[in-house]
Amino acid sequence: MKKYLKAFHHFFVQNESSKNILIKQNFTNCTVMGDSRYDRVIDLPNQNNEIRYLNDFKGNKKCFVAGSTWEKDESLIIKFINSYEKNDVCFIIAPHQINLNRINELKQLITKNTILMSELAKSNAINPEVIIIDSIGILTKVYSYADIAYVGGGMGNTGLHNTLEPAVYKIPIIIGNNFEKFPEVKELIDLKGMISINNIKSFTNELNELLNSNEKRDQMGNINYDYINANLGACEKVINYLKEKK
Repeated sequence: MKKYLKAFHHFFVQNESSKNILIKQNFTNCTVMGDSRYDRVIDLPNQNNEIRYLNDFKGNKKCFVAGSTWEKDESLIIKFINSYEKNDVCFIIAPHQINLNRINELKQLITKNTILMSELAKSNAINPEVIIIDSIGILTKVYSYADIAYVGGGMGNTGLHNTLEPAVYKIPIIIGNNFEKFPEVKELIDLKGMISINNIKSFTNELNELLNSNEKRDQMGNINYDYINANLGACEKVINYLKEKK
C-alpha cells in the first residue's frame, strides 16, 4: 500500500489525527483541509425548497421530520405519534428504504390520519396528520419544513445517516445512541445542539420538551448552524493550494 501512496503529490485530510498517521509513515506532503461536507450543505437553505403540498400540510403547526429511518427508529416514532394527544404537531417520516410493503405496513401501524407523499396530489384526504415519504431525492427539501428533526440509523447497526443536512436549517436534532464513528455528532452532542436517545422513554421525554419550548429549539438550532459555519472552507483550501502550485 505504501508504494502506491508514493504516487500522490499531496494529501488533503480532514483532521490532525489523519495527518499524524501519514507523518508517521514519512508522508509530510499533507494538509488538513477539513470536511468538504460542510461546504456542500451550507447552501441548502438558499435553494428552492418549496414542496407545495407541504405548505398546506404544515400550516401553523410544528413539524417533526424523521429522516432516513429504519425499523428500530420507526418503532419509537410510531409509538410517540400514536400516543400524542394534541393537534399542534404534524409528522413526516422518510424511510431510508423505499419499499412499498414496508411503507404500507408503516401506514397501517399509525393510528392517526396518514397519507403517502405520492398520494397528496390526487387524494381527497382531509387534514392528514402524518405523511410518509415514498420517493427519493427530496429529503433535504423536506428538512426545510422541520421544527425538529430525527435522523435515523443510530438505533441499530445500520449506521447513522447525514446529520448535517438538517443541522443547516437551524433545527434541533435527535438521534439514536450508535454514533461513535461520527466526530461531528460527538461534538454537537457536547455543544448541546443534538440529543442522543436510547429508548422510547428518553425519546418521548426529549421530544416533548422540544415541542414545548420554542427557546430550546432556537438555542439548539443556532448551535447546529453555527457549528457548520465554523467548519467551512475545506474546498477553498484545496483550490488555493492548486492555484499556488500552478
